[in-house]
Amino acid sequence: MLTLLIPTDFSDAAADASKFAIKLADQHRMNLVFFHEYHASRPPAMSGKEQKKLHDNTKEAHSERLVTHVKSLFIELNKEYRNDRVEFCLAESFNLTETVLEAASKYSADLIVTGTTGANSLGKKLFGSNTANLIAQSRVPILSVPAGFTADKLNYLAFATTLTHVGSELIRVMDIVKMLQAKIDLFFVYPNFPEHIDVSKLNPHILEKGWQEKFQHPHIKLYFIKTDGANESREGIQEFVRLYQPDALLMFTRERSLFDKIFNSSLTSDMASYLKLPILSFKD
Repeated sequence: MLTLLIPTDFSDAAADASKFAIKLADQHRMNLVFFHEYHASRPPAMSGKEQKKLHDNTKEAHSERLVTHVKSLFIELNKEYRNDRVEFCLAESFNLTETVLEAASKYSADLIVTGTTGANSLGKKLFGSNTANLIAQSRVPILSVPAGFTADKLNYLAFATTLTHVGSELIRVMDIVKMLQAKIDLFFVYPNFPEHIDVSKLNPHILEKGWQEKFQHPHIKLYFIKTDGANESREGIQEFVRLYQPDALLMFTRERSLFDKIFNSSLTSDMASYLKLPILSFKD
């Protein structure tokens, strides 16, 4: 049984991610761990005993709020709350990324589900800094859920690949794909320079058959998406999403040339359209 770790700060974006995780867990019998980071003040005028009492009271208040918040989401979704499948984790820290990753290790999380707030008023950021840091550092896959996302399934995943490491990448992702009972379409955006893959020499049907047999999964396909110019990865991904309407986009951060173009560059306003889809990211 897979375990999802869901960081929350009680914001609307985090609540949307939490609700999506609850729906996934309900469908696929997953365990849920809700994580919350808190900060307790320690006024220097207080004695050590008084500071400890203040800390304990602060922790207890945050714990009660976390439990109440999560249970309210279950009620809102009309889902059964089960003590044997829901856990809570609180930590005092000033480094959220580090603390989340420690919690993921402690609970052996298979997936971290986090909310995204979208582009800021200047349209320059796709992810909030916390989610971006998690994606960059986590060895556990990150499912970034856009604010306002209300769907309840991940039946169709679109895997943006450069084909360079596709065999080892599929090994990493197929357990989650099978768990979700999803189909997965790989797509390669070209032309790309200086890396050049001659798609005319590739037979997608032969590749598909090999992957389907290797992973015992019949729903794997490969598409080639040609853009007007070279190295237009974002445009190619946008076109694939428009044509095939997947439920989520899957990417590896190892492909720095591709990942950086999409997530670490300045974004025009139309790039906020990516936030309509969850993004499942793997680091290697």
